[in-house]
Amino acid sequence: MDVDMNEKEIRNAIVHMSNSKEYLALKRYFSEESVLKTLGVSRDEKVHSNFLKWLLSPNANHELDFAPIQKFLRMLSAVANEEYNHKCFFPKEYHDKFLFEDYTLCDDSKVMAEEPTGCIAGFDKKGRIDILIHLHFKDSDKILPIIIENKVLSTENREDKTGTKMQTQKYYDWGTVKYNKPQFENPIYVFLCPDFERDIKCSCDAFIKVSYQNLINYVIEPCSIAASTAHAKFLIEDYLRCLSNSTLDQTNSVKEGKIMGFTDIELELLRKFHEKNKDLFNAVLTMLEHDEENDEVRKSYRAARSGSSSHDRSTYVMDGQIYKKGPLMVAIVEKYLEQNPGVDVHTLKRVFDLSLVFNHKPIILLPKETPNALKAKAPEKELADRTQIYINNQVQIGDMESIIDLCKNLKYDIEKV
Repeated sequence: MDVDMNEKEIRNAIVHMSNSKEYLALKRYFSEESVLKTLGVSRDEKVHSNFLKWLLSPNANHELDFAPIQKFLRMLSAVANEEYNHKCFFPKEYHDKFLFEDYTLCDDSKVMAEEPTGCIAGFDKKGRIDILIHLHFKDSDKILPIIIENKVLSTENREDKTGTKMQTQKYYDWGTVKYNKPQFENPIYVFLCPDFERDIKCSCDAFIKVSYQNLINYVIEPCSIAASTAHAKFLIEDYLRCLSNSTLDQTNSVKEGKIMGFTDIELELLRKFHEKNKDLFNAVLTMLEHDEENDEVRKSYRAARSGSSSHDRSTYVMDGQIYKKGPLMVAIVEKYLEQNPGVDVHTLKRVFDLSLVFNHKPIILLPKETPNALKAKAPEKELADRTQIYINNQVQIGDMESIIDLCKNLKYDIEKV
């Protein structure tokens, strides 16, 4: 094993870690269970669907009115533009309309959970849609349906009797039949799950792939800040705690114990904790990699160790200049912007379609996508059309292979010194 710590150093590092303010803050925070975890339902799909129904419903008792559903629509506008959603069905007319809230919703707009499908498109009386939204805009006489397939633990299943049709395709067929009437717009389809965005697997391309982390960033955390009543604030903050609570103590399955997402405050605490204890993390991951028999799991430990290691001091040369990893990423983007002065943000995101190991954020970020902690570190740029962007410069050694491949595609010569 390649561990750059002896036994004494490991013991001292454990003592230092257990006394650090970051460790104590994290221990205190994560020791406080959410109500849903205490009740043993924190990974129950129906519970999550019903909470989201409550939050997104304009007439619910959170007194946030239309704000949550407006934030949800804005999220769809942003996420539908990502490269991993390039095949999804999301009409162009909705992009700016939802982004800039250029609409007024009528009071008869509604959000439903566990909505019966009826006996159409191959469904029987037991069929249910996890979350179904009907939006009525004041400038339209039609209803816009949004069909959400919510996955918390399970992956997409085969739904028909022959075993050949996948779940999302069947729901797409249902929406096509159900809303093939003049009073409805064509439905928008959403596939929601806890995986990182680029890892979400969905067989029907029409669905917009959305992660629970997207929901936290765009909808739930902003609503927790905006909530004006103690009742609503408690419910939303407790739900956020539920998403970041691991449930491994309640199950033997790693899958079922999966963390679903983090708030900005949690992420900042975890980053500081990781930064101050990198040597110890590296030692633990090296031990796990050595002891693991499964090749795929062992590779995952190795990749995590590459991202966690504090000993990488590599530098790289581009155009005669020497850069460390973070400044190199910034220089690559700046070079592309100089060569393509009229590029728009959507094209820029497609060109730099990478997600960094450290914060799981893309290279190109709009202000609304950028956590406050990252804004303090990431360079800000203005495109020709005056769109503001941030360049994610939190690069780890585990990112470099992808970055070098990106540079090869751009025909930029990068050499490791």
